[in-house]
Amino acid sequence: MRHLGIGGKTSNRTIEPAGGLPAYDPQQRYVAYQAQMRTYNRLKPFFVRGRFQGISEHAHLHTLPGVAGGVINVFNLGDIEQTLTFDVPLDLLGTSTALPVKGAAAEWSAHAVRLTLSLPGMCRP
Repeated sequence: MRHLGIGGKTSNRTIEPAGGLPAYDPQQRYVAYQAQMRTYNRLKPFFVRGRFQGISEHAHLHTLPGVAGGVINVFNLGDIEQTLTFDVPLDLLGTSTALPVKGAAAEWSAHAVRLTLSLPGMCRP
């Protein structure tokens, strides 16, 4: 999942990639914000009432007590696409069996699930 990235500024040249950012399109950005907020509202209980687990520097798990599974946020802070692989212990997910996974390839073992996914860079030209 990509960070919602909703803020009061469009950018700052000190943090832009060397080639600059793509042209600003307010309508396209507004449509993207609407879609991102629908996703956030659907998953909001995990973020506001859930338990936070730092899986790695680039992966965070949010779980709810008594609910099997969770929501994992994965971050690519670089400028180029990266393939990320990390393991999530099943006890953190509150399950001992495989669960549906969206957005990543999953390999289940007796004690963990290994997730692999590709994320584009933060700033795409």
